[in-house]
Amino acid sequence: MVTVLSVESYITLLKTHVDTRYASRRREIKLFTKPSFDDARPSKRPFFSILDSLASICVPGRGIHVAVALAVDGAVASLYVASGGGSTSGELGIEEPLKAFIVPLLKDLWEKLRQLRDLDSNSTVATEKRKVLHAMLYESYFCKLKHGVGKKLRVCVQEVIQILEGQLHDSSGSTTVVSEDDYAEIHSLAERLDDLFSSTKSHAQDVAAYFVDLETRWIPRLRGNDNLLDRLDMISKSHSLLLRRYFEKLLTFQYHCHTIISLAYSPRFKVLLDCALDVVPIPANRMNREPITIDLDRELWRSAVQSTELGYLSEADFDTIHEGWVQALFNNIKAKSPSPLLSWANEHDRKLVFSDLESNASSPGYHPECAVLCYLRQHGIHTYPYIGASRDLCYGCDVFFSAYNSVSQWSQMNPTFYHRGSDGKVKLPWIMPPNENMCDAQGNLKAGEVSDEMMDILVKDLEGFAYETRWGRKEVPGWQEDVVEVAKMKDGDTQQVVRKSCSSGRSRKLSKRWDFDDYPLTRINWGV
Repeated sequence: MVTVLSVESYITLLKTHVDTRYASRRREIKLFTKPSFDDARPSKRPFFSILDSLASICVPGRGIHVAVALAVDGAVASLYVASGGGSTSGELGIEEPLKAFIVPLLKDLWEKLRQLRDLDSNSTVATEKRKVLHAMLYESYFCKLKHGVGKKLRVCVQEVIQILEGQLHDSSGSTTVVSEDDYAEIHSLAERLDDLFSSTKSHAQDVAAYFVDLETRWIPRLRGNDNLLDRLDMISKSHSLLLRRYFEKLLTFQYHCHTIISLAYSPRFKVLLDCALDVVPIPANRMNREPITIDLDRELWRSAVQSTELGYLSEADFDTIHEGWVQALFNNIKAKSPSPLLSWANEHDRKLVFSDLESNASSPGYHPECAVLCYLRQHGIHTYPYIGASRDLCYGCDVFFSAYNSVSQWSQMNPTFYHRGSDGKVKLPWIMPPNENMCDAQGNLKAGEVSDEMMDILVKDLEGFAYETRWGRKEVPGWQEDVVEVAKMKDGDTQQVVRKSCSSGRSRKLSKRWDFDDYPLTRINWGV
């Protein structure tokens, strides 16, 4: 019997190449598009963005990821929630963030939105309630802000200050691009950030005041013609792009706040608030605590390659590819250690072992989006065909959803699920859900169909990357075609995003922008 690599092993083995493609693709996008933080608050908020915002606002710390799905049955709206990760769970003191933080937050948020809906939007009472709601949302997000983008922004600003000091004190006689006013402006921003993230400044009102200050004082200075970031492009383009990216992330959170509050005022969406909210936490998806082992043995690798068009490779060519890939993988893991989930990596046996026994992080089981999909399928729950997430899906989840949708489209009984799109990065460990978790009581999906389809997609990517490793690229890769497509999009609110496999040219659907009226049960249940 011929043994092959598991789905997890394929995804792990592709990590260094997929992540490299992601970085290259991101650099190319920057060349085609203008910085997007100016448009971080679009006016249109389709229905899928509400689910994404609900998931994003529930993240209690850096590394924790949340996924949600919505179902409506009569007068009850059920929100199915799963969480995963949690590299800062020790700092938060939260052992189970789903039950201890996320579920109470969603229920409290829903109740405040229902109160706000019944008030005149211009009344003093409504204004005060909006301030309270904003403060609650800021406070829930502050830990992630402090340990995530806020920390990176502070470091980047300090580096920019050093660069500007060098420019101002340059004695070579060359023309300086920046002025004393620019230096004073960025130095004032650094002081404001230090004041915000000090140990004495963690109250919700302080965070809310910072965002108001950011929008009214700092962002206008960084917009328009001949602004500081444009001048910084001439000195250090990398730092300029980082600052734009971090400001975009900050304003994205502000966009999530406005999106959620719009539920109380939107004629189309506020009918949701007529329903009582039932938050259903999806239980842990790994009942045992055994370490997760990923095998990258040479013979298994060889049998996998033989099943592709590269089966004719000589042993020397194969060893060159195999050793290069595996060594690059282990070097990548070593560079990022210590990891809270990685127990050890045995280079001699070509094995990776992941365990959560020595960390405070949650169990490294299925990623939250996969956990939500499997729970809904296993229990026969009919929800909106969109799973909201607090971040873009990883490469493994992207392939999983693509494989599931490809298999389910042949049966009208199997729903198709969509998501916000993928960032193309590999997040380890990625665990394949058991086949039985994707079959409902009627068994509409045959065992192994999804995993077989995933293997087909992964083998195509494996074949393309292996070919490039040995002989170089023979044509323009698919991700560059995607770059042009992304650059031509205006807002992306109602666009259907399609990604082409870099190796085979095969297209697979990543995200369909479902709107509120696209779902028939909306009109049936709510009379819209």
